[in-house]
Amino acid sequence: MEKTKCFLFDLDGTLAETDPIHFLIFQEILKPFGYTVDEDFFKTRITGKHNPVIFRELLPETYTMEQVIEFGNNKEVVFRDHIKQGKSPLVALNGLADLLQSVQAFNDSHAAPSNQKYAFRCLVVTNACRANAEFMLSHIGVAPLFQDLVIGDECSAGKPDPAPYLEAMRRANVKPEECIVFEDSASGIKSAVAAGIKTIVGITTTQSPEALKSIGAAYAAPNFEGMTLQSLDQLNIATNSIRP
Repeated sequence: MEKTKCFLFDLDGTLAETDPIHFLIFQEILKPFGYTVDEDFFKTRITGKHNPVIFRELLPETYTMEQVIEFGNNKEVVFRDHIKQGKSPLVALNGLADLLQSVQAFNDSHAAPSNQKYAFRCLVVTNACRANAEFMLSHIGVAPLFQDLVIGDECSAGKPDPAPYLEAMRRANVKPEECIVFEDSASGIKSAVAAGIKTIVGITTTQSPEALKSIGAAYAAPNFEGMTLQSLDQLNIATNSIRP
């Protein structure tokens, strides 16, 4: 690998297509408050946002912030139970396991410097709560293939603030030009751009390729099929050479 040292992956909508499940859960829990959650409502008022932000805007003003946070936490319990009970499937996007396994193989076959454990790092950077993130990574069978997990709520701010990606780069000890980000949402791409990362692959599970590119993605794809370490590194080199 010539330039790239780190892959930074969003979780929801990037590693697995979770929006259809979240959509059902939001419909269920918001109905008692008089909301009809359709696709437009979901995309404009929910997708890519933190639960505290979502529910502070949607729940009655009489709810305290503590109650808002508790409501959001309960929503995620419903989400996890929905999957555990087999009501909706949750699987990794096509090609993800192959890409992550190729990173692992690269690490195994290339001796890293004595002060480094990994020659190449993979981290998850997500606005999901830790309980959800750990559950989903385990459920889709890729948890052992990541070296770290950065949670937006555990940073000074979540996406679209740059804090989660800045924290990820700090942990991995890498520079923005050494990273490739995989994101499906506007807030995630804005976060990566604000952190100084130029090579962003937009995953088109929730947005069109044009929409993702208009906010900073260098490339767009429906999943990870056909992506190799070499092709991604070449993309990173090219993107950093042409983007100011």
